[in-house]
Amino acid sequence: MRTLIAASVLMLAACGQTGAPAATETTETPAAATPAAFTVDPASLGGMWSFGDGCGRSDLVVTNRDATYYDYTDPTNVISYAGPYAITDNHVVMTMHRLDAHGAPTGDPIAYTLDVSAPITEDLHAQFGTPGAMREINAKQCAGVVHE
Repeated sequence: MRTLIAASVLMLAACGQTGAPAATETTETPAAATPAAFTVDPASLGGMWSFGDGCGRSDLVVTNRDATYYDYTDPTNVISYAGPYAITDNHVVMTMHRLDAHGAPTGDPIAYTLDVSAPITEDLHAQFGTPGAMREINAKQCAGVVHE
């Protein structure tokens, strides 16, 4: 009798199996979205940029060769800086000199950096400043594009 019960149990256990392992579904999870790398295009950087809400004044003017930065920290005494720039990917380094009242460069060069965080459209999202004094800017491109 025991033999009959053991044979029945084995037979019932074998009935549910097909001999092939059960198929398992695998789904791939997409990799986390990473921002695409981009390079600042000199043509899109060119023009007059306002760091404020409107285009009443230009804070940064970029031509094909040079950039000019107007420091409005003290509105009674706007300080102007100008010089050439170089672009590497999304990193722009401007080697500027402070300009005197006649527009002539004075003093030692100052390196201003523009680390652009998104491709440039009519908006410029970046970190701007000198080493140790960087600040976030959300500049708007103003009419009167300059391409000297």
